[in-house]
Amino acid sequence: MPADVVCPLPTGVQVALAYPAPGSSSAPDAFGQIVIAVSSPLPNWTADILYPNNQLVYGSTALAVVSPSAIPTPYATPSFGSPVYESSTFTGINAGQGTTLNVLLSPNAIACTIYQEAGTFTTQ
Repeated sequence: MPADVVCPLPTGVQVALAYPAPGSSSAPDAFGQIVIAVSSPLPNWTADILYPNNQLVYGSTALAVVSPSAIPTPYATPSFGSPVYESSTFTGINAGQGTTLNVLLSPNAIACTIYQEAGTFTTQ
């Protein structure tokens, strides 16, 4: 059995789920975007979705910097200052009503088995 592969964040980088807001319970069942607040950009990383049954759905695009005006509302402001907002898109996601999803981060260049968690949210 292969060893676990941990994908750590770069040293000193802080992350927080911005949209859907962490802990929220009113995210759309069908969503197309996840936004992460980071203290420093994460080029070549994606935001991925983990379903309660451990099914992992990868973001269809790498994280890309977006302006706050491009983030759907309401979104959460992170606890750290001067955040950069990065977005990953998803195609064909319909989680179903009342599903709690984990948002995980992974670098595109490494096949992780242990991801960085950014937060959770629940669909409406």
